[in-house]
Amino acid sequence: MGTRAKDPRRVDALNDLLRLRIPVADAIQNLQHFPWDSTEELTVLTVADVVSVLESHVLGEMDAQDLESWAEAIEGRDDVAMETRRAEGLTQALFELSSPKLFGPVASTAPRLLERLRAIPGSGDEAD
Repeated sequence: MGTRAKDPRRVDALNDLLRLRIPVADAIQNLQHFPWDSTEELTVLTVADVVSVLESHVLGEMDAQDLESWAEAIEGRDDVAMETRRAEGLTQALFELSSPKLFGPVASTAPRLLERLRAIPGSGDEAD
């Protein structure tokens, strides 16, 4: 995929994962059809996306393993940009969620991250 045109299938697969449009395992499986590396960012992860996923977990709609898998599948991807003014907080949230051995179980990490992300000024005004 050396062309500069965005592959709409890849963009859709990324957005399926970022925005939980399909089950996490299915989204991850769909992304396996595309390379991990990318010369350009194809979509943007926003604070609103992460808050939505964390809320799903806190409400019991998403289990800890799916939340951890979700974060692992996004962390470090070249084709996913972080919302510019909030990139550091988003990167840290993904790292903490994907590293329960370092930061503790997702059950305790998720509510803390949710509170932290909700406190970011403007966290709900740039949802894409």
